[in-house]
Amino acid sequence: MSHSATAERLACASFRSEKSRLERELRVREDACQQSGAGSGERMWGEGCDAGQERAGQAQEDIVNQQVELARQELRAQQGEVSDLNQRMHALQSQLDERQNELERIRKEREELATRVGVLQVIEHDKEAASAVEGRLRASLVDMEEQLAEKHKHIRVLQQRLGDMKKTLQRELRAGGDSGDYEAGVAILTPSSSKTITNNHTSGNTSISEDDVNFKYLKHVLIKFLTSREYEVRIARLLTVYK
Repeated sequence: MSHSATAERLACASFRSEKSRLERELRVREDACQQSGAGSGERMWGEGCDAGQERAGQAQEDIVNQQVELARQELRAQQGEVSDLNQRMHALQSQLDERQNELERIRKEREELATRVGVLQVIEHDKEAASAVEGRLRASLVDMEEQLAEKHKHIRVLQQRLGDMKKTLQRELRAGGDSGDYEAGVAILTPSSSKTITNNHTSGNTSISEDDVNFKYLKHVLIKFLTSREYEVRIARLLTVYK
């Protein structure tokens, strides 16, 4: 619409300019007719003026028609240019929309990648923490296994010693014969006593040497301790714990 209005304004300006030129030419002819009319008469002057005006009007109309046609041609050309520009503008707008869609897709992909990187970093950190915990647990396990091996070794030594002691006591019992010569509460060992201890079980006043009494008393205590039920239960519990 702006190009059409511009063309019309240009045509009007050209028309006014041509009209002014024709009016000047008409005044010149009128002046010429007036000067020549002194000898020819009023009729000749009137006919000449009418013919001049007719020719001027026809010329003016032709010029106006030409100007209008030129304006129309220019308008059609400008409309074609406008149509081409509109097509190019639509094409550029389509390209712009495609670029914006592509940028939006790239932005979303970037956000997704950033999220994945954050998750991977958290996983990597968790792996490092888990590796550290696993290392500490392995070290603790090795330490506990070493301690367990030492305890098993100590238990085997104790079991071996216990077996040796039982064998020794059994040999002593077999060598000593009857164990009814004394009882648990009869032989009493007094540390402050430096002399003989009288056995209440015997009917006589036979004196037994201190060393003999001490040996028999110790042997009796060991037999009672090793053959007691409570001791066996404690040994069984100990072996169960360390297995």
